[in-house]
Amino acid sequence: RCQPCAAGTAAVKQLAWPHFEEMAKSSGMPPDFRASCTGACVDAWYYQDYTPGQGMPPSTMLATGKSLSVNSVSILTFSVELYTTGNVSFEYMFVFPGPLPNGHVSFEIKKLDQINPFQFSGDLFPDTSGEAQRFTGPAMPQGLYQLVWTYRKATEDAVYGLRSLVVTGATSGGAPACVPCAPGMYCPPLTDQPHPCPTGAFASSFGQSECAPCPRGTVASSDRSRCNRCPSQMVPDTTQSYCMLQNCRYRLRKPGNSSTWDYDLSSFTLVSTAKGQVSIEDRTKQVSAMYHVGLCSSIEGASTPDGDDVCPQRPQPSFACQSLEGGPPVSLGSEIASILAVDDDNPHMVITFRDGDVCPESHDFARYSVSVELICAPEVHSSGPADEEPPVPDGSTGPILRPTKVDVSMDGTCSFRFVVTAAQACPLCRNDSYYFGLGECRNGRQTKTYFLRPGVKCFGGTPPRVQVVSCSMSMEVELGFNVFTLTVLLVIGVVGALFAALFMVVQRHTQLVNRYQALTVSRAGDATPHEDEDTPRLNSVPCARDDEAEELNL
Repeated sequence: RCQPCAAGTAAVKQLAWPHFEEMAKSSGMPPDFRASCTGACVDAWYYQDYTPGQGMPPSTMLATGKSLSVNSVSILTFSVELYTTGNVSFEYMFVFPGPLPNGHVSFEIKKLDQINPFQFSGDLFPDTSGEAQRFTGPAMPQGLYQLVWTYRKATEDAVYGLRSLVVTGATSGGAPACVPCAPGMYCPPLTDQPHPCPTGAFASSFGQSECAPCPRGTVASSDRSRCNRCPSQMVPDTTQSYCMLQNCRYRLRKPGNSSTWDYDLSSFTLVSTAKGQVSIEDRTKQVSAMYHVGLCSSIEGASTPDGDDVCPQRPQPSFACQSLEGGPPVSLGSEIASILAVDDDNPHMVITFRDGDVCPESHDFARYSVSVELICAPEVHSSGPADEEPPVPDGSTGPILRPTKVDVSMDGTCSFRFVVTAAQACPLCRNDSYYFGLGECRNGRQTKTYFLRPGVKCFGGTPPRVQVVSCSMSMEVELGFNVFTLTVLLVIGVVGALFAALFMVVQRHTQLVNRYQALTVSRAGDATPHEDEDTPRLNSVPCARDDEAEELNL
């Protein structure tokens, strides 16, 4: 008799093979399993008895290798449908004589539908002969899947065996227990699956029967397990599911000082580019891949110039995605991780997005991420298609502006790097980015026009307006001085010269007074007798000559 599950728990179904004895008795592969091989082989996969350990009863595993020649490949495929988010786990073992073999098994999870794509691959290397090892895969969203084991034999008498297999969330399974709902999920009474918290809500612990709304000004995390505040200069969207730029503007502090740059990225609503990339089917064919990045908000619901949807029906908002020929779109980032300003010979900024889809090349279920480097290039412009020359703005004396340049490359196993070169990637121009010139003076008036300073790398902003000024008050030159300023400087110079002359006159007057006093004393003499007979005494002398009288008068 089945027992009902309480609120906060779910009766999640499982397909479970704790061993393969029952399958071995049926003499053949069960439905949904398919075995094949390439090279010389008889039975690609078969049932083999083994003893799990000392004192334990014999068991049966699904094995391969005994009937394979060296360098042959055997493949086991299992098709399964998940009605809810689930995962796969299995036990496996290698049996081989002598030293460690070079052969190994690769395991892949492939989602067969185009909605909510998922793909994972990893290598299973042997550790010790006859020792069981366990593998647990990442969370898999609802859909139809293929589980693929591929064994390449490299050593004689080496065998690989699958000891057990459990697929949680399988449509055709049964529920062995009531499982508490994980954080980010809620479980009403009598449910067979956890339900993700709705947009703008969260559940922070296990066993929740309902979700709580996020406080105002916060957004739910991608797994709906918590609410986060948006980074500086960003605000929640109307659904509180992700952060977006307010008015699509950034204000970033320059590295090493307190001044700031302002950026306006409103023209970067969707940056798209095509590039040759490896096909997801055979990983050898060079095909065309489309890449899309939205720098201001999620690109959910956006369309390419050809009218195709960008990353359609994504479970989470995507700021960046990749579309490969023959495969579903892949999310490269669902939230902004960091925004940095770089101050070198060419000012630019770097925006990093994280929490994309699971990266198939990762062995630890890492997710895709992407960094977008915006390179300032005032001569590069993105107004219009790449094969058209955009018009030169009225009054512009600069070069014709070119379309935006976008380069995409891999920056590691699961990281992409976008380099966007454009004029809009430059900081906004400010008042100090301009100098002015004056037009011809007519009827006492002339125009004052501002021009971008040579060498200044900026774009947009609000340039100073053309002004009509008085010629008498603003006979300006490019250095920024005018007649009034020159007059003030001249007056200051004259006053300074006058003070200097007055100082010299006073100093000369003092010197003459001192000389006059000294001369008077020498004329009067000293009436007191001196012991030294050589000392001059006061005597009556004739009147002074004219030149001496003149000096005395002075």
